Amino acid sequence: MINSISLNNYKCFKTIDFKDLQPITFIGGANNTGKTVLLEALYKVLQSQPTAKDIEMRINGKPATTFKKTAVAYLGALESPDAVWLSAMVKYFRETHQLDKLVGVLHFFEPSIDSIYANEGEPTGPWVELDSGEKVPLLHMGHGALRAVQMLALIAFNRNGVVLIDEIENGLHYRMFSELLFVFYDLALEMNVQLFITTQSWEVLSETACMLEEMGQLKKLAYARLERDNTIHAKEYQGKELLAAAESDLELR
Repeated sequence: MINSISLNNYKCFKTIDFKDLQPITFIGGANNTGKTVLLEALYKVLQSQPTAKDIEMRINGKPATTFKKTAVAYLGALESPDAVWLSAMVKYFRETHQLDKLVGVLHFFEPSIDSIYANEGEPTGPWVELDSGEKVPLLHMGHGALRAVQMLALIAFNRNGVVLIDEIENGLHYRMFSELLFVFYDLALEMNVQLFITTQSWEVLSETACMLEEMGQLKKLAYARLERDNTIHAKEYQGKELLAAAESDLELR
C-alpha cells in the first residue's frame, strides 16, 4: 500500500508531502491547488510512463521507481466510457458472475432495470432491459450512470491495485451519495484496492466518514486538504477527525 508520497518540483508543486495515507484517501482544496496534478503524477509514475522520469516522487520514503509494479487506473473528472469499453465491462461482470453488482448500481439511477446484456460487435454497446420489456442502450442512461458503472468496474478490474478518481461527485445527485459510495468502498476494501479521490463536496466527505464508522473501517480513511500560502502544502486529517467535524457540522473542505 502507498503510505506516504513526496513530490518535488512538478508543475504547481515545489515540495509537498503526504505522510499518513490510507486505503481510502481524499484530496481536497480550492481550485488551482493541484488536486488533479497530483493524481496525474501518481498515475504516470505507477504506470511507468516515459514522462514519469521527469517526476521527482518518493513513495513510502523510497524513489517511486522502486515501488512494486501495481495495477492502476485513472478516471478523469469529465471522462465517460464508449460503447466498446462498456461491452467489455459487461462481458467481464458476466464471466465473473458479478452482473448483480452492475445492475445494483444502475438501480440507483433507474429502479426498473431488470437485466443488462451486450452483443459482440453491437455499435451501440450494451443494452439494459426494463421491467416493462423495453430495451434501452446503456449509453443513453446519462453521464452520472455511466461514471458510476465505470468507477465500479475500475475497482473490480484492479484487485490489489490503485484507482484514482478525479471529482467523484461529478454527475451524481447528493441524495445518492450514501448508498452508492457504500458500494464503491465495500468493493474496494474487498478487492484490496487503494482509492485516491479528489472532491470539492463536503457532502461526500461527511457521508464517507459516517459510513466508514458504521462499517467499522474509519481507520482506513484519510483526507488531505491542499492549501496555498507561498507554496502549496497539505493539511492532513484522519478518519476520526473527519467524523468529528461531520458530527459537529464543522466543514473541513
